[in-house]
Amino acid sequence: MEGVEFTQPSGSSILAASMSSSIAQQHIQMNSNINVGLETSIHAQTNASHPSQNTTSKEAKKDDGWTIIKKTQRFSIFILQDSLPGDNIIAKKNFVYRKISDVLGLISLAPTFIKGIKVIRATYETEAQAAEVCAKKIADDNDVRFAKLEVINNQQHDNLNDYEIKIWDVPLDVDKQMLEVYLKSFGPIKTLKFNVKNLCYEVVVRFNGKQVEEKFKDLWSLRFCKYAFRIFPSNLIKDEKNLRFKYGLKLANLPVGTYAADLKDIIIQMKAKSCFVPKNRFSKNYEKERFAFVFFDNENDFNNALGKKFSFNNRGLVFVNYDAVTCHVCGSPYHRVRTCPENQRKRNLSSTHEVYQQIYSRYGVKASRPSIGFRPLFPRNSQYQSDESEGMHNWDEQVEQEMPLQGPSSYAEAAKKIKTVSNVRANVLTSSQGPSQS
Repeated sequence: MEGVEFTQPSGSSILAASMSSSIAQQHIQMNSNINVGLETSIHAQTNASHPSQNTTSKEAKKDDGWTIIKKTQRFSIFILQDSLPGDNIIAKKNFVYRKISDVLGLISLAPTFIKGIKVIRATYETEAQAAEVCAKKIADDNDVRFAKLEVINNQQHDNLNDYEIKIWDVPLDVDKQMLEVYLKSFGPIKTLKFNVKNLCYEVVVRFNGKQVEEKFKDLWSLRFCKYAFRIFPSNLIKDEKNLRFKYGLKLANLPVGTYAADLKDIIIQMKAKSCFVPKNRFSKNYEKERFAFVFFDNENDFNNALGKKFSFNNRGLVFVNYDAVTCHVCGSPYHRVRTCPENQRKRNLSSTHEVYQQIYSRYGVKASRPSIGFRPLFPRNSQYQSDESEGMHNWDEQVEQEMPLQGPSSYAEAAKKIKTVSNVRANVLTSSQGPSQS
């Protein structure tokens, strides 16, 4: 085509020469009146009469100043991310590197996907180095190791016949052996893994076969002893999983030590699908919150439960919005911790114990130390404001309306209060020491 130029690199000169030679050969054969073979053609005779011509061409190629370097061959191996310990991919990757760092030749170590499955790929310079890593045991709680791509594909094909669920809200002090026995009652288990997630475990259970799928099809919660766990089968689509979080309420003002199993009558009556009592984020003793989260599968049941009140252990339980702020001490939605009567009683007992501590020490009395009331574990910039709304706290006793606790407004008032407290303690000690001296 006129005006268009096709170019080739210098390294393809032999290919260009052979193409032009072939065209010349065809031209000679078309114009020849005698049917002769390739050996009798003019082109073939030329090659025969000059045997050193090709050698000279090859030598010229070697001497043109270019040294051909072959591309480095790399060997990649893979391991499943779910089989590795760690809360995130960085922790998993660092864990793997520490296990395989003694093998030389590592080119790269990076997370990736194989047909939607999360894996970590390690690339090595030689096949022997990759094979050495494949022989290593990586995790302590399972025998999953690095493998070639075809092995991973075969494993995923086998896993298509398995059934996996994730169990949430499992406390850290749960009896793992007993829980495993309980889960095996549904079907044979292939793998069982406990992952720490905040203050609880997320338990990943893979059953051997899909026979158990029908048992978990419409199940939102598992009842184990006094606990209730939320479950999420792996085959849930996005809308089905979102539905399990869509209609949630908070059942507030629970008595101390309430478990999900204690609320079963309320759960059945309100047609709830799941319920769990979270752990208190501010507690140093791993105590439970004084409220429970309850979830429904439709808007009608959700609206019917909102605002419902129940009497349980002389406490008034009430359904409030999922994100409603409740007291950190007693779980009541009607006040905050600064005006909580239960928290104030704890503080009073703690102050009394501190005042009498010298008397206890003098006579060798070992008095039990009461709770000091609510103290946040984390620094907080914002303070709770008093809530003027009234409600039910403990139906056995009448709740006194207390004014919000306010701090001194000046340094003089603060000094005055400190002096007053010191005088009161001194008077108490003097009066208590009087009878002993007489």
